[in-house]
Amino acid sequence: MLTKEILEKIEEANYIVFTAHKGPDGDACGSTLAMYYFFKQLNKKVDVVLPNPTPNYLRHIPGSDLVVDFETQQKKATECLEQADFIFCLDYNHPSRVGQMEEALLKATGTKMMIDHHLNPADFCDFVVSKPEISSTCQMVFDFLQAYDESKIYTPEIMKCIYTGILTDTGSFRFSSVDARTHEIAMKFKEHNFDHEIIHRQLFDDNKPNRMKLLGYCINQKMQLFLEKKIGFLSLTSEELKSFDCTKQDTEGFVNYLLSMQGIEVAVFFIEQANEIKMSLRAVGNWHVNEIVSEFYNGGGHQSAAGGHFVGEMEDLQKHFEANVFPKLETYHR
Repeated sequence: MLTKEILEKIEEANYIVFTAHKGPDGDACGSTLAMYYFFKQLNKKVDVVLPNPTPNYLRHIPGSDLVVDFETQQKKATECLEQADFIFCLDYNHPSRVGQMEEALLKATGTKMMIDHHLNPADFCDFVVSKPEISSTCQMVFDFLQAYDESKIYTPEIMKCIYTGILTDTGSFRFSSVDARTHEIAMKFKEHNFDHEIIHRQLFDDNKPNRMKLLGYCINQKMQLFLEKKIGFLSLTSEELKSFDCTKQDTEGFVNYLLSMQGIEVAVFFIEQANEIKMSLRAVGNWHVNEIVSEFYNGGGHQSAAGGHFVGEMEDLQKHFEANVFPKLETYHR
């Protein structure tokens, strides 16, 4: 992962920028900010530039207030990309994944390096490390930094960032992509007095009342179960979100509640956003939900966690899913 050529390019760079995909999640924020704190120790000028602000549920992650986001700081974000000598592209495999920041990213002349775990990486970086079999980009970042200088990894900030990314992208270590290395990294952190409990509390036990009311409504009123197919649906419209004074960010993790139910192995969450419907799929066992969204919903992701989108009404999407995906469902289980 860390070749002599890459090392030389990084050593030559005075200014390094770390980027991730739009709608940044725990893995995107964790990987970029872990890198930020690591290279800051090497006296490099560093910045994290993201397409959108850090979501509310990740406000506890170290450095969340340091992020330059393209959505609200377009001029500054563009200047960062223009001036960077080296740009890390973390947790995304295609320039389109950075949304409105794509043009500025592609125009940037600094050396670009991708570190990512999604399938089918596009050819837009000078160096590419793509490992779809790895459960999180944060796990890959740990290995990269360990090869660079392990002595600088075990700071409270870096461990919190990496653990947050691993925890969120593995569904709290539940997905099949988790391997021995995933647990080994957690073990190494514990050997350095890492407090994993506080990360769990901040991520999962910090709910505002309206979010809990929305979750209760979603499960009680919007849940649909197809037990013979081992699949369940949750859905929310933009009006329903508004009625609870919530945003899409407040629905993070809702899809996983379906997987806690007996008999459900595939969870699907539909949420209306702008002029389309976003969908999140999660699975346990040998389901390949990334193939579902790739085939029908212009999406992608991992075997057990994927996302896509649909232009139309919620009712039309559910009918489309039942008419097109259900007849082929067994082909995605192997």
